[in-house]
Amino acid sequence: MTCTLTPREKEILDHLTTGKRYKEIADLLYIEHGTVKTHVEHIINSCQETPCLQAGVSDYQAERREQDAGDRVGGQAGASIGAASRQI
Repeated sequence: MTCTLTPREKEILDHLTTGKRYKEIADLLYIEHGTVKTHVEHIINSCQETPCLQAGVSDYQAERREQDAGDRVGGQAGASIGAASRQI
């Protein structure tokens, strides 16, 4: 199975692999932070059956849970998908 991404998703993934946070990507692309999150979720959902990404998906999901918990208590939003993005 291959991972099919839109040009915008590829652009976001490229920024993620350089370590940029969601907020930074949103500012660079003139889109909302939530839009970046939506694209990343689609990347993960579209590619999770791709063997090179499977190992990173659970790491990403754990990182997102930690970030979401931090967001609720005033933490900084927007961690990159780390290992998952580098696996593709």
